[in-house]
Amino acid sequence: MLGTFRLSLAALTVAILVTAAGSGARAQSFDDYPEARIETYLVTGATPAEIFSSITTNARDALPNGGQAHAYAQSQFNWTTRSNGNRCEVDLTIELLVVFPQHVDPQGLTGDAWTWWDAYIKTLEIHEAGHLRIASETYPVLLDALQSGSCSGANERGMAILDDLAARQTRYDAITNHGATQERASN
Repeated sequence: MLGTFRLSLAALTVAILVTAAGSGARAQSFDDYPEARIETYLVTGATPAEIFSSITTNARDALPNGGQAHAYAQSQFNWTTRSNGNRCEVDLTIELLVVFPQHVDPQGLTGDAWTWWDAYIKTLEIHEAGHLRIASETYPVLLDALQSGSCSGANERGMAILDDLAARQTRYDAITNHGATQERASN
């Protein structure tokens, strides 16, 4: 029996000024998830307003959700099951993808534009890495659910875990206001 399920979650970041929430949680980055595929789309601009406008415009074509966000994190779990006596053997994989803005000339930014871009991009990365963390934390829980019980009920158990994952991702976006109040990385 083969089960392939996709869960896609996007994060919408709408604030031009990024604030620090100061939650005390460890800042994360894409470096924490070397297995994640990072795709970028190019943006331009010399001022915070121009950069923000470019992100908003270019995200429409770059992101799977039609640009409702400035970055996008997706996790896809794939599994196969096979019965081995009383045991359900499971092969489970996770694929992580992030689509993220990249400025064509960040070294050319000066003053306020550089300060804004640096803070915005770091905070956006922390937020999207948070989505990757939540998905990664789900992996062992999903594996355990798939293996516990008969293979005939594995897909239903797996889907229940993925439903919980979707709810956790939604709560994360609500708590962080889709990244607008995300804790900022310190330099």
